[in-house]
Amino acid sequence: MEDVSRSVSFTFRDADEASTFLSTSYAPVKLEPLARSSFDLTVSATLLNGIQIYRSDTNNGVHFSSTGYFDGFTFSSMILGATRVTAGHHDHEIARGRGLAIDAETVTQLSISQQSDFNSVAISTEDIQAHLRDRISDDATARIRFDKGGPGESFFSHCRLICDVIHTGCRPGGALTASPIALSRLEERLVDLVLYGVAHNYSHHLELDMDLPTTIVLKAADYMHAHAHLPITTAHIAKALGVGLRSLQLSFQRSLETTPHQYLRLVRLRRARRDLMSGTGLPISGVARKWGFPWSGEFARLYLQTFGEKPFDTVRRYRVSI
Repeated sequence: MEDVSRSVSFTFRDADEASTFLSTSYAPVKLEPLARSSFDLTVSATLLNGIQIYRSDTNNGVHFSSTGYFDGFTFSSMILGATRVTAGHHDHEIARGRGLAIDAETVTQLSISQQSDFNSVAISTEDIQAHLRDRISDDATARIRFDKGGPGESFFSHCRLICDVIHTGCRPGGALTASPIALSRLEERLVDLVLYGVAHNYSHHLELDMDLPTTIVLKAADYMHAHAHLPITTAHIAKALGVGLRSLQLSFQRSLETTPHQYLRLVRLRRARRDLMSGTGLPISGVARKWGFPWSGEFARLYLQTFGEKPFDTVRRYRVSI
């Protein structure tokens, strides 16, 4: 992987073109449409040093077959639809709202269902083992092995939001393109979330308690997810957590290089996107107001900046009537 971060987005109508892109950026794969339907896949990717972030949307469904392997681990979750993964001699199902942590060396096939929004983070073995060696006194030479049960929904919610901060910031002209230090800290936070948030064979070597800023951020994120549909503000969140507003703001700045307000906005934008993809009977302006965006123009601008497409494009791709 080149020593430069970049964020790209493509809509593929040809399976061979999509296969070439993912084989170049991730690992050798062959893509095909499910059943006999036409092929469609939209991929938004942020490629970093040792970490790759992918968001994949499909109307008709896509089947992946490995023709090589990625030397690392993937942490994947479903916003909509379902995915079936074959790893070794076992099949795994990922339903909406659930996720899977898996050694990518063992994956041979993956099928994403129709009307799906699939998120995945790939971390190379070299990168994750280097982070381990920085954190434990023992020499972490044995390959890390994640427990079969996998992390819960809360882990993947936090993971997706950190990825959204990185993905948006790495777009051309984004804040992170001019701040490599900030980007590096976010990458480190993402790996820390994996090391401390997913059980594995080195868990007992790691310190179990996180520092105070990270603890505040995780509790605040949980509160935002539970109350995003309500007219809460950062002051409400600070009061609910029993911390000062300044402490809340500094914790988000230190941990995620963002503000609590921007993080809450990302949560609500994702909820709005989910509604547009699944269909609620509301027009786009109604969905925007539902999630706290009273001005359609501002909502459209933020939506485009975050997801790389306009709200109407999402609706049209998922054939939802406005």
